[in-house]
Formats: sequence, C-alpha cells, structure tokens
Amino acid sequence: MSKGEATREHILRQAADVFNRLGYAGASVSDLEAATGLRTGGIYRHFPGGKEGLAREAFRYTLRVFDERFETAALTLGDAMARLKAVIDVYRLHSVEPPVAGGCPVMNAAIEHDAGGSPELRRQARRAMDHWFGLVEAIVAEGQARGELRKRPAPSVVASMVLSTMEGAIMLAGLYRDATHVERAASQLAVYLEDTLQL
Repeated sequence: MSKGEATREHILRQAADVFNRLGYAGASVSDLEAATGLRTGGIYRHFPGGKEGLAREAFRYTLRVFDERFETAALTLGDAMARLKAVIDVYRLHSVEPPVAGGCPVMNAAIEHDAGGSPELRRQARRAMDHWFGLVEAIVAEGQARGELRKRPAPSVVASMVLSTMEGAIMLAGLYRDATHVERAASQLAVYLEDTLQL
C-alpha cells in the first residue's frame, strides 16, 4: 500500500467513526480534522467530493466492515439454525466490540436521511439492509429446502423478526449504554427460532 493509499484508508476509518457517531449533519470540518489529524485541504485532496463525497465513501467503508461480519456468520459451518444463531451473534459482538463507533450505520443513516439529508446515503442504507435481509432469507430457504427447518414461516418473515429485533436491541443498548438489551433480545430470538423453525 502506497503512502497515499494508507492516508486515504486512515481518513476513511476515522471519518467513518465521526459520521456514524455524529451523523452527516452533525459532523463538522473541525470534527473530521481532529479525528484524522489532518487539515481540511489534506482530507479533501483524497476525497474531491468534499464533505458529502467523504461521507459517502466513509459510509461504504463502514458497510464493508459490517458486511464482513454478516458474510462470515452466513458461512458458519453447521445447519441452518447454527447459521441463524451466528447472525444473531454478530449483533452480540457488535454491542461489545463495534467495528465502528456509534451503533448500526444502516439504522443511523435510515433515521437521519429519512425525511431529508442525503438521498444517496439513504439509498446506500436501503441496499445494505436489503443485502442483510437476503442473507437471512437465503439461510432459512436453504434450511427449509434441505429439510433442516419447518416450511413455515416464510424466509422473509424470519428475516424481519431477526433484523428488526436485533436492530432495535442495538438502538436500546446505545441509548442506555447497556448491552444487556442485546443479550436479552438475542436469547429470546433464539428461543423464537427454535420454537418456530426447529423440526
């Protein structure tokens, strides 16, 4: 990696934390300078699109980091139930060892840009959540096809339950600074999955 590439990566890592914690509107140039240790000109030399260009790239970086955890979970060895529980464990891990500070970036972007803000960041958030839905739906569909899981409920229903429950738990954990909310949700969700899907 060249010096320029290393600097760009450093800016992305630090800017990802700033934007995820403070939001696009709340993040100031001085916040970005303090986090990166660079002046505005040095930051935007690597990101010619200015603050919005940097925010888009930082969000993509954040999503890549989160996606790696979800993709790894989806490829866990074992049956479909083990893989579903591995997805839940991604949220457990996130509550104590977040790859980027500030909570779930998809939820943050969806809230901030719902009634305004950046339409592009909202579209990116929607695509990311669509991808996570797809991962869970694929696990359930494959498990049902192989006879590991009951045929009902539909994969889309399970994906809604898993993602909405754990996203809500992450929000509560951040609001109260208490990961217990994630542990409770994860434990109850595992019971739901076993009661609903286990043969």
